[in-house]
Amino acid sequence: MLKEWSDEDFGYDRERDLYTSDDYRHIQRPDKVTLYCVPEFKWGALYTVHLCAKAKEVWTVSTSGLRSHIWNDEGWRVCYVPRERDKGQPTARGYLVPCSQVRNFGQRFDMPGGVQRRLLAAKTKSEAGLTAERAFHWFVTTDFFRGLFVPPVEKSTEDEDKRRGIDFWAGDTPVQVKFDGPGGARGTGNLFFHTHTLSVGDCEKWHGFEY
Repeated sequence: MLKEWSDEDFGYDRERDLYTSDDYRHIQRPDKVTLYCVPEFKWGALYTVHLCAKAKEVWTVSTSGLRSHIWNDEGWRVCYVPRERDKGQPTARGYLVPCSQVRNFGQRFDMPGGVQRRLLAAKTKSEAGLTAERAFHWFVTTDFFRGLFVPPVEKSTEDEDKRRGIDFWAGDTPVQVKFDGPGGARGTGNLFFHTHTLSVGDCEKWHGFEY
């Protein structure tokens, strides 16, 4: 049976997600690479939008709703990516949140078939991410979200992206857009919310960017 990564492998205490000092919030992998604390529920975006390609679903989630729930439910499962040890060192840590609980502070929309096909056709994670962002822009301009997000929709600045977790501004609303391929009610049954990830430079290498 394959063993999954856990907080115990890194000596990490879940309570560290609440600390204010960066020195105590990060996770160092056994190979000395650092997973930096970038919790979605503490960043500047008011909503996260998950494009779940396999489930053909799009989820919009209020980060304030997420924030009010995350410390009150011990059932939310800590997850490292990749999960199994034999598939390499983790690139991210977070929580698998059941879609049934997300319904309390989020909404599900059926993904158009054309968007699903483009996402599933992506060859790399970076390509899937860029496709998800283009889809979000189109969703807002066509009122796919039924008034939840309104035009104009503009890409965030590099600083807003890196330091505040904001990908787009839809009107006055800051939004983070995610490709959550296997997630969704008709997928894994969960959505994945980051608490830690690789540095921007390491993420760029991992996503296949070339400079």
